[in-house]
Amino acid sequence: MAEQAVVSETRRRQIVGRPEVVREKLLDLVQQTGADELMISAMMYGHENRSRAFELLASAFQLPSATENLTGTANEQQEDTLHQVTSL
Repeated sequence: MAEQAVVSETRRRQIVGRPEVVREKLLDLVQQTGADELMISAMMYGHENRSRAFELLASAFQLPSATENLTGTANEQQEDTLHQVTSL
């Protein structure tokens, strides 16, 4: 019985579903707990699958994905480098 209670409690705390469903459940969790920060783990096989899960979550919250952030950073670095080169 103790193992079943642990499994039930663990499943109760998991948030699973389409991006918009996960978004609403996370917002509810924040409202219920007063949390100012969430730590999210995508427990699935494969880096690509985990990355996609975070991209979907970022999209649900209308945030830029990590890929967009990296691209922006790379473009800014290229512009800075170009500026430095043309300043010589």
